[in-house]
Amino acid sequence: MNPLREAMAMVWSSKRLWLLQFLLNPVLLALGVWWLTIPEAHIWQLGLSVVLAFVVVVGMLWLQAGTLVYFAGEQTPGAAFGSVRRKLVAFATWVLAMAVCLCLVESWSAKAYQYASYLRSVLPLALRRHVSESQMDSSVNLLFWALFWIIVPGLLLPLGLQMAKRGFRGLGNGGWRAWARTVASREYWPAVIVLALVGVSLPQEFIGWVPKMSSVSGQAASMVLRFLAAWLLAVTAWVVLTSVVGRFGRDSSQVGGESAS
Repeated sequence: MNPLREAMAMVWSSKRLWLLQFLLNPVLLALGVWWLTIPEAHIWQLGLSVVLAFVVVVGMLWLQAGTLVYFAGEQTPGAAFGSVRRKLVAFATWVLAMAVCLCLVESWSAKAYQYASYLRSVLPLALRRHVSESQMDSSVNLLFWALFWIIVPGLLLPLGLQMAKRGFRGLGNGGWRAWARTVASREYWPAVIVLALVGVSLPQEFIGWVPKMSSVSGQAASMVLRFLAAWLLAVTAWVVLTSVVGRFGRDSSQVGGESAS
């Protein structure tokens, strides 16, 4: 079966886990926004700030790590979330490394215009005549978009799965073998690309599309529906992606057993 179809079927059979992602992520994000607004004039406010930060960080890490591990072969979501409890420090280390990589890409993309101008300037004159500045800008921006949403996540997510499963032992030989098996698969990258388009590009289009409405209530309803559709697509694409990563990141014995069946 096609890996993307298999991952979607797995998600369909795990609708409660999808619903947990759909509902709990906004709650954690809302708590994070609330945390930013808490003053620290009194000791109880400082204590509340610390507790709330702990709840948000641990909750987000636990939710994503447990989802990855479940799709990597755990029998039940409960067993998956239980197994990652002692690996959250390792998974948090991976999240920090992922965030650093994405921040670097974001900082480089801020100079995309300079890169585009330089690349166009070094093109042969015969070729430069057929490549406008706007075309080169679009190409470089597309490259950075792919780097941020496809290449970096596609390379690092399989390693994040191994650290969620094994803790820091995910950096050992077994973890790196599973990582290499995933990123070397010809079936893995097309799934990542499709899910990036569905989970990032389409939600951006929904949010950016503003239909003409004659009333304020119609505009408000349109905005709510567009944001809801965007969130639905983003969450679904993310959960399917965790299922894809989990499928390729299973232990070789599990993979072999499934192939034999």
